[in-house]
Amino acid sequence: STPLYSSAASDVYKRQALGVAIFQDLAVIFFMVVLPSLIGDDAGGLGPVFFALGKGVLFLGLCWVLSLYVVPHLLHAVANSRSRELFTVTVVGLCAVIAWGANWFGLSLALGAFAGGLVVSESIYSHKVLADVLPFKDLFLTVFFVSVGLLIDLGAVWDSLWVIALGVLGIIAIKGFVVAVVARRMGLRFRQALVAAAALSSSGEFSLVLLSRASDLGGLAPEIEQVLLACTAISMALVPTLMKGCLLYTSPSPRDRG
Repeated sequence: STPLYSSAASDVYKRQALGVAIFQDLAVIFFMVVLPSLIGDDAGGLGPVFFALGKGVLFLGLCWVLSLYVVPHLLHAVANSRSRELFTVTVVGLCAVIAWGANWFGLSLALGAFAGGLVVSESIYSHKVLADVLPFKDLFLTVFFVSVGLLIDLGAVWDSLWVIALGVLGIIAIKGFVVAVVARRMGLRFRQALVAAAALSSSGEFSLVLLSRASDLGGLAPEIEQVLLACTAISMALVPTLMKGCLLYTSPSPRDRG
């Protein structure tokens, strides 16, 4: 069998964590579609839910058609112009149009932007798109997390400090336990499953999108929203420390290497 300290074995938990993270991101599409029919003005019964699912399927079907028959030809024509600026503007404009289309369908701009990214990623020019967008990655991440911090009311957090602390512990413990059990069932060793559980123990950044959408629809009281925002932000901030601790714990000893 492959030793635990080999590079092949050490990458197992990374692949599993990445697969689960991608599945979580894709699952957000379903919840973003049905959320307005559950807590919005049209909530009530199964009819609105099926109608929302129908709109979501239609929208994603149109995105699939675009990714196969429209976007590749469009990007190919723009790439032949040899203009990097035009290519970047075209990609940004394409994602903006798809996001606007999702909003027109009664879905959300966030879902449209996510679908736009999926459409572009299916193109043969996806690596070029990534290379053009990569310089903006750190800026976008900074803006995103700063905006999350600005949403948190420190006074409300202080008033609910113990509730938030218990919430963070509950999120990390429950989600980490579930991921560890699934990883073990998939054949990972205990130490690998532990690191994968640490990597996926937070609520995830897309839960912030769902919280924002639920708040816009009037489904969350401001106090509950603040507690959930704080729990999500703190759990995400703890992930690097948890992973570092698990990696130190799972590092092979000199005797194992021998």
